[in-house]
Order: sequence, then C-alpha cells, then structure tokens
Amino acid sequence: MKEKILKRAQSDVSSLEHIEETDLDYYCDEAIKEMTDIVGNKDVDETCKFDIAYFRFLLYVKQDGDLTEAEMKIYEGALKKVDKAKYKDQFDECVVKFHD
Repeated sequence: MKEKILKRAQSDVSSLEHIEETDLDYYCDEAIKEMTDIVGNKDVDETCKFDIAYFRFLLYVKQDGDLTEAEMKIYEGALKKVDKAKYKDQFDECVVKFHD
C-alpha cells in the first residue's frame, strides 16, 4: 500500500518536491497506521483502506492544508463504509495468524 500511496501522491501533490524522502516515508507509515486504527477489525475492502490512508497522508503533505472537495467526499465515503461494515469473525482472524 505504501508504494501505491507514494506513486499516486507524486501525480496529485505539487508540493512533494519540497519534502524530504525520509519524511514522505514517515508520513506514509503514519497514514497507514492511522488507517489501521480507523478500520480496526472491520471487514472493508482494500480500496476503502487505501482511500482512508491516502487522505491521512494528504493531511501530512499538503502544505497549505487545502484539501479538495473531491478528496473530502472520497474520505467521508470511505468512513461511511467502515461505519457500516461488519466486524471480521474472530475465529477467521485467529486462523490467519496461526498460518502466518
């Protein structure tokens, strides 16, 4: 997911050239952690997770803090999906962890 976020951001955010590479990595990692906290144990698809993580990343990198209306709508839509999503079955989660 990290590579996907950074690749999309290169085409979307004009101010990225002013941000150090190590800072971009840090911001991306933090955005993914925030997404994980938001999603928790809810059963949502990867696109929804990406939309949340990408928005959180934009909060870090947009210097003027000016998020577009489209970005806000995508984020709000993803949050609604998380809110409506069912929790994952605890048994399935244990089985996945056991096999890893």
